[in-house]
Amino acid sequence: MRPFVPATILSRTDKPSGGRSVLPFLAEAGEEFFSSLQLARRGWVCTGEILKIYRQTAAGWGWKVEPRPDYSWPLWYILGTELLLRQLY
Repeated sequence: MRPFVPATILSRTDKPSGGRSVLPFLAEAGEEFFSSLQLARRGWVCTGEILKIYRQTAAGWGWKVEPRPDYSWPLWYILGTELLLRQLY
């Protein structure tokens, strides 16, 4: 890529995580979804900690706002695993 992309772009340290792409889905699921996880009932995750990182991530949502801290991908994995668990059981 070096011949095609300027050095200033390649050396950036502020590259986005891509987490913003999943934020609309996390927002649609909402806090209520994360407070009633079957994963938590099985002892696989802690509801209090999940809600804490959900609220921290949700606080930064907005147009052109990168959430800080960015827990969007871990929340996305939890959402997917929970939906799979609900389908299986």
